[in-house]
Amino acid sequence: MVEPLHASALGKCQDFPAFPYAPYGVQQDFMQSLYSCLQEGGIGLFESPTGTGKTLSLLCSVLQWLQDANNAAAADVPQGDLMPANEAEPDWMRQQATEHVQQANACRAAKQILLDMTQKRAESHFGRRHRPSAKSPHQGAVDSGDVCGDPDDENFLLDDAGGQASMRSLLNNSDASSSDSDTAQESVPPSRKRIQVFFCSRTHSQLSQVMAEVGRTPFKESLSFVPLGSRKALCINAGVQKLGTVARMNERCLELQKPKAKKRDSTGDRKQTSKSSPGCPYLKASSKRAQQLKEEMLKEVLDVEDLAARGQQHRSCPYYATRHALPEADVVLLPYSSLTTQASREAVGINLQGAVVIVDEAHNLVDAVGSAHSAQVSLSQLQASEAQLAAYLTHFRQRLSPSNTQQLNILVLVVTLLAKVLLKPAAAQQSRLDSTAAASSTCSIQLLNHFLFEHGLDNINMFRIVRFMKESKLLFKVSGHYEHQLTKAARCPAPFSTQTPQVCIPAIDEEGSGLSALHATVAFIGALTDDAADGRILIDLQQGTLKYLLLNPAAHFAQVVEETHALVLASGTLSPLPLLQRQLFPHHPLSRLHTFTCGHVVPASRLLLLPLPCGPTGLGLDLRHATRSRPGMMDELGRLLMNICQAVPQGVVAFAPSFAYIAQLHQHWQASGLWDRLSAKKVTFVEPRTAAAVATCLQEYSAAALATAAPPASGWAGQSGALLLCVVGGRLSEGINFGDGLGRAVVMLGLPFPNPMDIELKEHMRYLDGLSATPATSSEAQVSARSQQTAGQQYYEELCMKAVNQCIGRVIRHQNDWAAVLLADARWSQSVDSHGRGSSSLLNQLPAWMLPHLADFGPLPPLGCPLLVRPARDARREAAILFNSPTQTYLDVPARFCRDMALTRGLSVQNKTSSPAKDSAKSSVETGLKLFSDGKFRDALQYFESAMQAGPSDDEARAALYNSACAHAKLKQWQPATDAVRKAVNDYQLRLTVAIKDADLEQLRETREWLDALDTMRGGLSSRSVAGLRAEAKAPFRLARILTFQGLFAGAAIGLVISSTRLFAALTGQAGAPDTIETARNFGINLVGAVLLAFLLRRDLTSQSKDRRTVEREEAFARLQVSIGDRVLP
Repeated sequence: MVEPLHASALGKCQDFPAFPYAPYGVQQDFMQSLYSCLQEGGIGLFESPTGTGKTLSLLCSVLQWLQDANNAAAADVPQGDLMPANEAEPDWMRQQATEHVQQANACRAAKQILLDMTQKRAESHFGRRHRPSAKSPHQGAVDSGDVCGDPDDENFLLDDAGGQASMRSLLNNSDASSSDSDTAQESVPPSRKRIQVFFCSRTHSQLSQVMAEVGRTPFKESLSFVPLGSRKALCINAGVQKLGTVARMNERCLELQKPKAKKRDSTGDRKQTSKSSPGCPYLKASSKRAQQLKEEMLKEVLDVEDLAARGQQHRSCPYYATRHALPEADVVLLPYSSLTTQASREAVGINLQGAVVIVDEAHNLVDAVGSAHSAQVSLSQLQASEAQLAAYLTHFRQRLSPSNTQQLNILVLVVTLLAKVLLKPAAAQQSRLDSTAAASSTCSIQLLNHFLFEHGLDNINMFRIVRFMKESKLLFKVSGHYEHQLTKAARCPAPFSTQTPQVCIPAIDEEGSGLSALHATVAFIGALTDDAADGRILIDLQQGTLKYLLLNPAAHFAQVVEETHALVLASGTLSPLPLLQRQLFPHHPLSRLHTFTCGHVVPASRLLLLPLPCGPTGLGLDLRHATRSRPGMMDELGRLLMNICQAVPQGVVAFAPSFAYIAQLHQHWQASGLWDRLSAKKVTFVEPRTAAAVATCLQEYSAAALATAAPPASGWAGQSGALLLCVVGGRLSEGINFGDGLGRAVVMLGLPFPNPMDIELKEHMRYLDGLSATPATSSEAQVSARSQQTAGQQYYEELCMKAVNQCIGRVIRHQNDWAAVLLADARWSQSVDSHGRGSSSLLNQLPAWMLPHLADFGPLPPLGCPLLVRPARDARREAAILFNSPTQTYLDVPARFCRDMALTRGLSVQNKTSSPAKDSAKSSVETGLKLFSDGKFRDALQYFESAMQAGPSDDEARAALYNSACAHAKLKQWQPATDAVRKAVNDYQLRLTVAIKDADLEQLRETREWLDALDTMRGGLSSRSVAGLRAEAKAPFRLARILTFQGLFAGAAIGLVISSTRLFAALTGQAGAPDTIETARNFGINLVGAVLLAFLLRRDLTSQSKDRRTVEREEAFARLQVSIGDRVLP
């Protein structure tokens, strides 16, 4: 590895020639920002929506930087390295280099002498110990008793563990060193000085897609790529593959690499092992074949499937070929599992010092780190482990070294004490809980140190036990012996039972715990050595399990952060970023991280983000856990989905918080008949619980959604598309592509907050609250103070929003895709300000690229209610309004306005039929109007166009353009019609009110072309003014009524004041007072008139306001491109 380059070593990259086509602006910005991050080093968080070419942008930027860095490093190499020493270096440098070489040789010689002396002493010690003699009567008795007479037992004998290396293993291996040199343990080529990039993703299939993207770039020729995989993915030995689990495959592979047991003659001396001793034939392949496989791997771009096939072709192990090629690779591709733990990195041979680590699909990284370092063991597994260890100790007691026997006895004691924890009654557990621990009736959490003290494990050195298990290879030896004994018992049960009467071998249960028990036990004991502040012990008496819960994944990820030159986390959805920063980089404030979030390449008209606080009837959608199961609430959700399915073509995907809630909705809708109505509109599917059924369900849903890409000719009576009910956090909520017709709308039914009573969640929140109160994490306290939430409450909310972001990210998968994101829950309204825009934490935690598409609907409470508030008979009309479909008009103008009012300015219509070429502009307009009135729209267009070419005046041009727009609209030529109106408004002072009120342009006003161009031809009018004019067009005489009512009301009010004064004078008997009865009658008439006029005036004003809001919402809704009825938008 090389030292990290200084930021000034490379210039700023403005161009990325490896990108296979002209990049979009967001892709260019992404690559430049990533290049700068790699140049400066540190931590980068990059969020790029799915469909923006994230993987290709990552590769082109990272590999361009790597190539530039290699070129810069090569330019800095002294030219003397390529010249004779006496010409390239001064004498003092050559002398110093010679001294270094001499010192290294002397050190190696001293080490060899020491090794030879140690080997001789060990030979004399172990040689006498293993020969039966009078000094070892127990050994002779055991051998003669044949309990340990199995020649395979030598393979399962624990290596000596302790302060010095296992000399027994050294001596045993030295006998076979000459014959078994071509194994996985042979020397790996020394790592050369280079910069390496480690590209990580979650699965091998995702890495295969990355390799396919590499093949599209020229870097496949200039750089070397090596994919790392587990034995399960790369092993080609059929006998090992059939074992199934990774743990058993690892054990068997290592077992095949070991030399066979040395048979002893009558004197006890070891016999020489034959060269033909069994082993893996692919690992023992000739060095030529192995080298050829390695060279092909470095020259070509191969994924793990290709590599396994090449291994079969060359009959050479591809798993170890990757490990030998690793030091020479420029780019290493590996899954999360090889990066998240130090043990896995050391096992593979990964050196991150000065390297660049790219983690794609990084939204799963925290979970991967947490699961890799958490551990769980059940009571049955502990009991099985105890039996296996006891059986092993009984079988090998006379052959184990004293230190191994002592440590093995301690390990058995630890396992026994752990098993007793789960055998204690619940009451005893509750009485011993720590004051800071959370508990329920059968489940409790304890601090790590308190757990050790409470259960008698505090006086046992867990670190020494873990070191013993590692150095002695206990897991491999004991589990291998256990499986070997099971095989012997199955092959010859009777002799086996008589030979080992005291050894009880536990059977394999239905979960395979007999083979996995020791793995789980060893992992849990290893977790007990973690920092006490980083985790908790969860005791579940009902399930009979002990679980180590990691609360601080940053502690185990810190080494990756510290060693790498640059660490980049990229995903389509990383939001909310504070949650990721808090979990992985708590000591690196978010402001100091390199963050980049790019927008999407889809136009604004192709995505609608719409919060829905209430349903079709106006009922607020209170979908909290306590109220969401009410019959009325479930009915409202059903009506909402019904209307959405009626408005949206093809596929609709709805996400609910849990399987239980979906089952509850399904049962209620079936009883109420809503399910049948939904099924009549769309083919309905529910996500199954089993993984095998999910694939079938998804396949059937895809076929149903895409089979009806356009509504049937019969109209809305038949099924159109499909509806899929999914579970947040389920298999369909992440990694599934619902692009194009598979997801024209995604609906979030509620907010998927986790269970607040979950004991693990409560402990995690308590842990974060404790951190925020400490000075070391003042940034957390500042965030909490700013948002008036504790760190635990923020974590709780961010978990919910992380799940929401994953669900809504299933749609909009490429530039030409379009969809609606509908957020059904009243709590979203609390995230909207008085202008209809997001203001509080919920909406702000949505992906940044999606927020510009949030619909602006004006003040609450009308927000959300426009979604089909009308009765069912108006559903189709409302769907047309909502999703920009011309299936039914919504500007109800009873008679079109006089065209000559603003079109011709006095130009009368004449019955002229002369040729357009010979007519003046005025006559051409008049002739065109006549043809227009006769329905000859194409002929009329010729005259209007001729008028524009005849040097018209402003009035004539205005009339010609506007009337040509009407003719184009009649011919459904939307773009030319829009262009003509825009030119008339902008260039010839046509009042936009004319176009807004003209019935001939009614269909044009519903089109995307009109809405996109409306802002460029306002004609001096504000959006609110235009909306007001369109609202008045719905009731053209309402304004006159309002003015009349206002005048009459003013007169009645004045009369009421006068009559009340006269009535007061009559009642008090003042001089000259009018008649009391007549005055009272006049007062009553004025009062009734004023009240009646006030009522009529209020009704018209309310109707005017409602129509204005409706028009504003219609205009916002119509931005979404959706195919409805007979019209299919591109």
